[in-house]
Amino acid sequence: MQTILFLDDFRFPQNVFPRAFCRENQFTVCRTVSEAWQAVRNGRHYDMWSLDHDMLPIMQKEGEDHLYPPSGYAFLLMVQINITLVHWPKGQVFVHSANPWGAERMRKVIAEIDNEI
Repeated sequence: MQTILFLDDFRFPQNVFPRAFCRENQFTVCRTVSEAWQAVRNGRHYDMWSLDHDMLPIMQKEGEDHLYPPSGYAFLLMVQINITLVHWPKGQVFVHSANPWGAERMRKVIAEIDNEI
């Protein structure tokens, strides 16, 4: 069984992965960038991350400040800047976004972090 961080404001893991994979693994579903950041900076080790790009601003909690519009890309930039605070699952960070431009930006940051570690 793998532990998987799943960042998406609307979809569920079953919308992205085969049902058998979902049954065999444990998902932590985060609906906001802040929730995902809290999940990874707690020192929790995830075997895999699956990230969406587009996050609707209405999913933000009141009082949350972001340097960037809420997105999987912003989450990755936070991780990159604070890499010593998280367990990075090298080679196991995937993008499940339908936004090709955003997904490509995210993949570039993932590759940068993989090369830094």
